[in-house]
Parts: sequence; C-alpha cells; structure tokens
Amino acid sequence: MRRHKFVVGDLAVVNARGRRELRGRKGIVTQVGPTKGEYGVEFVDGRVPSLVYVEAVRLDRAEIEDRSAQNNISDDAA
Repeated sequence: MRRHKFVVGDLAVVNARGRRELRGRKGIVTQVGPTKGEYGVEFVDGRVPSLVYVEAVRLDRAEIEDRSAQNNISDDAA
C-alpha cells in the first residue's frame, strides 16, 4: 500500500509546477482526494479561491510563519 505524500493538517505550498495563479500560495491540507494523488488545500492568504484541489506533484511541504492562521482554519473545519 502506498503512503500519501500529505495527510490532513499538513502545511503545503504550491510549487513551480502548479497553475501560475496558485504558485507560492501556502495552505493546509484539508482533504485527501477526491481523486488519486490529489489534495484539497485551504489557503490561508485570504485570496480567492480559498479551497483548491491540487495534484501532489504540484505541492511541497511548507511552514506558515503565523501559526494562528492554521489554528483558525482547524477551528472552522471542526
């Protein structure tokens, strides 16, 4: 069985392979799927769209400087 690149709650950034308008945006993985190798990412930068489904090859691990942004999203998801 293959392991997922990300799990729900991981921090991610859209890399250079991602769509131009999404590159460099940071967010939190909120879903694994809906298709194989794809993740739902809730972006924390306040820009629209805030939730996007992104293929794993277009995401890298990230750190968010303001950890309160992660807490706010986690509270909203509950």
